[in-house]
Amino acid sequence: MWLVFNNKLNDEPNLLIIGKSLLLSQKFEDTCKNFVLMMSLTKKVAIEKEFELESEEHGKYIDLLLSLFLGQSINYYKNYLKEIVKNSDIEILKKAKYARNYICHESTVDFLYSSIYSKKDYKWNMNLLEKYIKDIAEGDYYVSRWTYEFQEKESGSFYNKKAYINNIIEWIFNKKLNKT
Repeated sequence: MWLVFNNKLNDEPNLLIIGKSLLLSQKFEDTCKNFVLMMSLTKKVAIEKEFELESEEHGKYIDLLLSLFLGQSINYYKNYLKEIVKNSDIEILKKAKYARNYICHESTVDFLYSSIYSKKDYKWNMNLLEKYIKDIAEGDYYVSRWTYEFQEKESGSFYNKKAYINNIIEWIFNKKLNKT
């Protein structure tokens, strides 16, 4: 089925919100997977000495890690990076994954079909969308912090989690939050 470019699709202001939400979702997934890739490669090469850099085994291992789905990457954190990631962090990552899946796979389906088959205005559930964006932003905060700390060898605690989440909400919804 083709997209039908009608006024509903052309004039919908919330599509920018969904687009920004998709960008956040992709950034979270990539950061989550890339941190798994960095940590596991470091562990394999430096500690376990399972293969040499630039070897065929190295390439196969990178391909394996890059092919993981987001949930599999989170399980990797749980099973192999226990010294870095607490169980409470795993729950945050799982919530972020669920939210990411909603935004990427479900958030626009009803709107899309209403634009094709219905003359009625579609009502976005902005409260649900904002909750999911907060969940993704919190997960992204953690994987971004771990990545920063891994690369820079210093604490990422200078960046406040609540401020990060609020900045994401303000950016996506183009609104200023009451910071009291």
